[in-house]
Amino acid sequence: MHVELATRLSPPAINHVALLVAALILALLLVPLWYEIRLSRSRGLISKISSELEELLNNEPVPTLLCTEDAILGMNGSAKEFFNLSPLTKPHRLKSIFHHLPEELHSGLKQGFQHNRVFSLSHGHSGPLSDITVHCTPNNENRYLIRLLKTVAIKKHDRYRKIKENINQLSTGAVITDVNLKVIEVNTQFEKITGYSNADIVGHHISNLSSDNNKDIYESMWKEISRTGVWSGALWNVKKEGEEYLQHLTISEITNNDGIVTHYLGTLSDLSQIYSIDSLGNSSSVKLIPRIKQLEVEFELLMNNEGNAKVIVLDIQRFNTIRNTYGAGIAEKLVEDVITRIAQACSDKDYLAQIGNDEIAILCSSSSLYVNMLLHEIKQVIRTPFCIDGTEVSISAHIGLASAPDHGKNLAEVTNAATMALNSKKDIKQGAIAVYTPALKKASVENLKIEARLRNAISSDGLSLVYQPIFNQQRQLEKVEALLRWTHSELGPISPARFIPLAEETGLIREIGEWVINEACRQLGVWQEMGIKTFPVAINLSGYQLSDYNLADRIKHACKQYNLQHDQLILEVTESVLMEQMETGKSILEELSKAGFSIAIDDFGTGYSSLAYLNQFPASILKIDRSFINDIGTDSDMRVLDSIIQLAHNLDLQIVAEGIETQNQLAYLQNKGCQNYQGFLLSKPLTPETLQQQSFALD
Repeated sequence: MHVELATRLSPPAINHVALLVAALILALLLVPLWYEIRLSRSRGLISKISSELEELLNNEPVPTLLCTEDAILGMNGSAKEFFNLSPLTKPHRLKSIFHHLPEELHSGLKQGFQHNRVFSLSHGHSGPLSDITVHCTPNNENRYLIRLLKTVAIKKHDRYRKIKENINQLSTGAVITDVNLKVIEVNTQFEKITGYSNADIVGHHISNLSSDNNKDIYESMWKEISRTGVWSGALWNVKKEGEEYLQHLTISEITNNDGIVTHYLGTLSDLSQIYSIDSLGNSSSVKLIPRIKQLEVEFELLMNNEGNAKVIVLDIQRFNTIRNTYGAGIAEKLVEDVITRIAQACSDKDYLAQIGNDEIAILCSSSSLYVNMLLHEIKQVIRTPFCIDGTEVSISAHIGLASAPDHGKNLAEVTNAATMALNSKKDIKQGAIAVYTPALKKASVENLKIEARLRNAISSDGLSLVYQPIFNQQRQLEKVEALLRWTHSELGPISPARFIPLAEETGLIREIGEWVINEACRQLGVWQEMGIKTFPVAINLSGYQLSDYNLADRIKHACKQYNLQHDQLILEVTESVLMEQMETGKSILEELSKAGFSIAIDDFGTGYSSLAYLNQFPASILKIDRSFINDIGTDSDMRVLDSIIQLAHNLDLQIVAEGIETQNQLAYLQNKGCQNYQGFLLSKPLTPETLQQQSFALD
């Protein structure tokens, strides 16, 4: 039959069948060869990347695969243990492993991961892939690193566990999410602020709480978190009942021991309960709120985890002078640079926050050895001058240290203790480090008592003025300076060095300054009515008074009340106060000078200014600081004092040398051409009665 069929086919048909048979035979021969070629290429690729794989994969501390969209190129030793494979297993034999990877992973590989992606395999999987969190990271050339972590291991991560256990101890609202921003847990403060309970929000995406007003900041917010691991700021969010409110929010990454992000912690406060919207819009200090709030959170976490903490407060000295001299922009940049330098000296576990215009707080562990090393480093880094926009600025700082729980139960108490400590050193030594002690608290209580008594003294005639004569080159009385005194009925005389700084700190200096002006004018009026020859009286103005735009009117009113001419008063301003109140001070002093009052710059030589710089102020008198006078007759270099005197002459300023106590000092100043002299050598401060009776012509 076969022969019969063949005889029936035409020759062309027979040729066609022969070709098909030949093609089939050729295909059967080529398939194995093609497979061998492909396998060889695969082996070549594997050989090509073997060194790369060894370095790349073996540096991964967790089970890690290197994949393309259709194959596993390699895995590290941890991954082989994870899949129960022999250490000698070859990559080309991993095809079965690849095909058994989860569908979510296959889908992502085919589409090509453009960014890191994290997803959980906790449900619907068995075997080694059950309860796994997968981290997928683009590598290069369409390769991807696949890291496999046990979810249960992540949940046992120490920082996550500590935060979760202590979440209800935080005084702020707190929420924990997974890496896909689904809420895992919230604390009771979160419920109070937002109205959402655990049952309402757990399992839902955190974006349910967001306001549309925040769309513009989300991108930059997450970029910052990706770059630094934390973001803080104020934004609008929505409460359960639909009310929008201004919220301070800090988002922090929670990482495991391998440095991989496993969760996010958000801490939040309702700013609308603390600040009015108007004040938030206009207050320059609102930008400090986020870091301060986060400092509170970090303090509570540290106390809950370790039971103790230390707070360092650094106060930049003469900050107002720097701001007024160089401008607000340079002053703000200076603080930023100071924080940057201090941060470089700190460990990763420390937390820094600017808590005022010129104050920085550092939260750290309570190890005395570490804190001592850190304090030394801080002093070193701020000692080097700062270069800001081409301007070199040198600073000094006072540093206070306090501990919790010894010196306070919360951040506010401990920070106040550290601040109290640094304030105690301000009159002792520049750059000193002060540790809080119970004695400081006792002194603080005493200050409160002194403050109450001082308030009473202002209203009950407990204050008085004495007058120290100022002489000319012929030792004749030329003017007097009014000096404040306070004698308490029980405590006796209280030094001005004790109560004036307290008055400045509490603001009582305003009332005291007003009293001094009126009392000096009243006494001049009394002498004038008695027909006694009067001399100009110098009155000291405080920084508070120099910020009062009504000051000129107040002084003119007092003069009018007691029938005085304006040239009978000399208004003294210290150099440091003048530099701190640069803008308002210049305007007010110009107004007073135009009205006929003489202006004197007191304690010159102790600030940042120069005589040429001060020449723009309407001063006619310069009082040299007593520290330069004390150097006369010692081994100290007199060139600075000589330069001050010479420049004052060149600027046609009248010179008063104060604090003269020896004949050598007087002779030196007379020889240098000073016009006026003041000090105990010539006369102590006198009561009004003694002054009007005594003759001041000296031999």
